[in-house]
Amino acid sequence: MVDRGCGYTNVPLVTIQGGGGNGATATVLLIDGRVLEIRVTNGGCCYTNPPTIVIESPPQMPTLTIRVSKVIVTQNITRGERYVLESSFDLITWTATGPPFTATGETVEEEFDINVNGRFFRIRRVPLQ
Repeated sequence: MVDRGCGYTNVPLVTIQGGGGNGATATVLLIDGRVLEIRVTNGGCCYTNPPTIVIESPPQMPTLTIRVSKVIVTQNITRGERYVLESSFDLITWTATGPPFTATGETVEEEFDINVNGRFFRIRRVPLQ
């Protein structure tokens, strides 16, 4: 046996492939999450060469990854004040997403591509000119 594996909590599927024959089946005996031995339950028929015995990997826990490409930033601000919206990739270096602006309303909503602007945003009040 090349590798006894590890982490098995259930008996894995065993397949017997190649060798020119067919019908052979086997199961495994597990001890402490590792394959201790392979037990042939049916020898099959007509093998002309040694077949390959494949023990499947332990089942994996399903996972998922979520990637976001755009974000909508809602700025709650005071009418008549001057602001600049800044973005960052690392929370250290901040870059203005556009020129400073004077608020004409109490809410401004903009959509940004996080691959271009970063995923962190902050709003700063700047002196009126």
